[in-house]
Amino acid sequence: MIRNTILLLLISCIYCSAQHLEYTYDNAGNRIQRKYFVVRLANPTQEKDSSSFIESDFGIKVFPNPASEDINVFIAALKEGESAIVQLSDEQGKILSEKTQKSQQEVLHISGFKQGVYYLKIFIREKSVSYKIVKL
Repeated sequence: MIRNTILLLLISCIYCSAQHLEYTYDNAGNRIQRKYFVVRLANPTQEKDSSSFIESDFGIKVFPNPASEDINVFIAALKEGESAIVQLSDEQGKILSEKTQKSQQEVLHISGFKQGVYYLKIFIREKSVSYKIVKL
């Protein structure tokens, strides 16, 4: 029995998974939809997730993290006439801030928010990448 349990644990360690919940709210603030995402990598030491590819393809940098007042969002591949959507949401998935970024570097002001963990999601050319932001 113990040998079977150890074998099962070893097999389950081969796969790496990440989980993420996203919520959609109506104008009154009521949650109307929940999406559950699971990303699995067969060999996490050799494969990158899609977020890493999007970051490198578009040259996305988000800094500083953790931050207390401002977060810089830099997108090197953003050309003139193009735009990206930058969303900041709380841990429950409620969107707190959304803006359209039209230049390569923009500043997102977070000084008015409480300390805690927030999620920054960048949508560009029908792709998206998410960051966990710590507000001090």
